[in-house]
Amino acid sequence: MTSKNPWKYLLSHHLPKDYDRCLQINVNDRKVRICSRCLGWYISFFLFWVLLFLDLNFLLNYKMIILYFFPAPAMIDWSLHRFGFYSGNNLSRVSTGFLLGLTFAMMTYLFIKNPLRVHFWIVSVLYISIGVVIFKVTS
Repeated sequence: MTSKNPWKYLLSHHLPKDYDRCLQINVNDRKVRICSRCLGWYISFFLFWVLLFLDLNFLLNYKMIILYFFPAPAMIDWSLHRFGFYSGNNLSRVSTGFLLGLTFAMMTYLFIKNPLRVHFWIVSVLYISIGVVIFKVTS
């Protein structure tokens, strides 16, 4: 995938054939595409840190649920699409991306606090392994 302008992939890593997975906004008469799942991710990732900065750290009480279960809907949605069962929609992508963003923010926070925390590594290995297997099987 070569492009004369790699900056256009900053907000959307999709090729033109997959632009249906993006939300489009017009900025100064230019079309800007944002990956739907990544948009949900960006919003919740930064929301987590704003809440933490404001000392509204109630999400930390649910860290085990967030770590182990919040990535599952995105993996299921992505898997169903990869296996060709359905093409999904942007609402499901934004929603599952939001859950992923919370998970990544929580994982980043836990890693910063203690890089040897076992739950960080279990979740990382678990979901990366599942993703690699699905990707290999569907490629």
